[in-house]
Amino acid sequence: MTDLINDPQELSKLSEAFQKVSEDTEITTEAPLSNTVELPGGYVFSNGIVETTATVRELNGFDEEAIAKAGSPAGALNIVLERGLVSIGDKTLSKTDLDSLLIGDRDAILLAIRKVTFGKTVEFDTVCNYCIRTQIVTVDLDTDIETKVLEDRIKDRVLIVDTKAGEVKIVLPNLLTNKRISDDPNATYSEVLTELLSGCIVSVNDAPSLGRSTALNLVLVDREAIADALYENASGPRLAEVSKACEACGKGISLPLSLASLFRL
Repeated sequence: MTDLINDPQELSKLSEAFQKVSEDTEITTEAPLSNTVELPGGYVFSNGIVETTATVRELNGFDEEAIAKAGSPAGALNIVLERGLVSIGDKTLSKTDLDSLLIGDRDAILLAIRKVTFGKTVEFDTVCNYCIRTQIVTVDLDTDIETKVLEDRIKDRVLIVDTKAGEVKIVLPNLLTNKRISDDPNATYSEVLTELLSGCIVSVNDAPSLGRSTALNLVLVDREAIADALYENASGPRLAEVSKACEACGKGISLPLSLASLFRL
């Protein structure tokens, strides 16, 4: 049994020592990661209401087993989204409803799921292209990734691109378009581009798009111009634009992140 201290002088010394430790010790706390995420594009419901927040949850063992059976990184990310997303606003979305979610919003939601599950930092082994120094780089998913937000949640998701074929009206890609792109993991860049344009072109010179036929009939420079417009104007986290300073030479190291790499898929 521990002896009790009854001597007043000893008690006074103990009190002074405790007070000094308390004054010299800086206590810091870290706020819990939020399970609420701001949608950079916004989900448009059938009644025209735009919701700009979503709620996510931490993944568990049941989710891990389902993800492991996905068969591909693209399929795994879809499962992460379906299981980790709790609601858009106060609404629970079906798989069909999720198809109209903008890709930028999907990426923001997946980042939020990653943060509440594994934390907001991730480490990468990399090599500086300038001094060839091998190093471990830490990326803060809160501060190191810029996010583009649509100023007008309705108007800014529709774009007009001037091409050789005339005015091409396009919309930002959604989850349905992305699923079609990822259906064939062996697809060439040209095939992926055709699927992207098929899902995003609304009309050419006010003539409604015929899907793949319209995309394939565009000349190459027009196809690339539309793809560039989609990338430049897309909302969401700019994962491909992350860079960190080399710890040795200070030069920027490009870290083109992907959602698959963040989840180690």
